[in-house]
Amino acid sequence: MRYAPEDKKYYFSTEMILSKDGSEASYEHFKAYQQEMLAHPKSWFAGYSKTVDGEPQNPVPGIIIGVAFFAGILCSIFCLCLQRFEYLPWILGAVMVLLGVSSLLMAGTSAKKFEGFAESALCQRIEGVIGILGGIGLVVLNFVCPKDVPVIFALSIFCEVSLVIFLVMLVKTIGYKTASKSVYSEEVQADCIGYARTFEAQTTGTEGNLPDYIPMTSPVFEYYYGGQKYQSCYDNFDISANGTIEVGSRSAIRIIPDAPEHVLGSNKKYYHTPLIFAVVGFASFVVLLILILR
Repeated sequence: MRYAPEDKKYYFSTEMILSKDGSEASYEHFKAYQQEMLAHPKSWFAGYSKTVDGEPQNPVPGIIIGVAFFAGILCSIFCLCLQRFEYLPWILGAVMVLLGVSSLLMAGTSAKKFEGFAESALCQRIEGVIGILGGIGLVVLNFVCPKDVPVIFALSIFCEVSLVIFLVMLVKTIGYKTASKSVYSEEVQADCIGYARTFEAQTTGTEGNLPDYIPMTSPVFEYYYGGQKYQSCYDNFDISANGTIEVGSRSAIRIIPDAPEHVLGSNKKYYHTPLIFAVVGFASFVVLLILILR
C-alpha cells in the first residue's frame, strides 16, 4: 500500500518499539483523525474513494451492486415469510449472476485500483464463473425440481446456495493462501525508514457498547523498482503496536510487479475468514442434502 505522508489516518514514527509517549501520541493522532473525518465527511469520502494512483473512483457501479444485493436479500426474506418459494430461484439467481459478473469484470484490476490485500485474478475469474453458473443453476432448478412439497423445494434452493458459497469461499481461501507466489511474485530489497500506525475499531468493546480500538502497525519501506522510487506499507497491517524490523535495516519484501506499491504482509487474517465460510457452507450443504434425501 502506497504510503502517503499527508494521509492523517496514519501516525508515522521511527520507533520500532513504541515508548509510552509514542503510544499516547499515536492514539491522540488517530482520535484527531476521527474528529476531522466526522467534521468533514465529504472530504473524507473523496479521499477514501480514490484509487491508488490518486484518481477519483466512480462510486456508481459499487452503489448499484450494493443496492441490488441488499434488495435481493430483502426480497428473499419476504418470499420466505410469505412462503412464496417459487420466486426465490429468480431472485437469488439474479444476485449470484450479478456478483459473478462483477467478479469477472474486477479480476486483475483490483490491485491496480484499490489499496489493501490483492487477490489472484485467476481466482477472481473462477469465483465469477461459479457465481454465474450457480445463478443459472437456480433458475434451472426452478423448472426441474417438483414444487408439490414446498419445504423440499425451498431446501433444494438453499442446498445449491450453500454449495456455491462453499466453492467460492474455497477458491478464495486457496487464492489468499497462495497470494505470495501468484500475486506478490516479485522480491525486492527495501529499507525500513519508519513505521506507520493506526487503529481499527472492533464491533463491541470491553464496555459492551463502546468500540475497542486495536493498534495496527506496518513498516514503511523505501525501495526502487523499474527505475522508480516507492514508499509503501504492508497491504495488511500487523495487529500490534510494535514492529519487528529495525528502522534503517534492509530486508526482502514481496511486491506485485504490475502494482509495485503493494507489499505483502501477513495474509493469515484474510484467508481465515473465507475458510470459515467455506466450512460453514459445506456443512450446510451436507445437512440440507441429507434432509432432502430423507
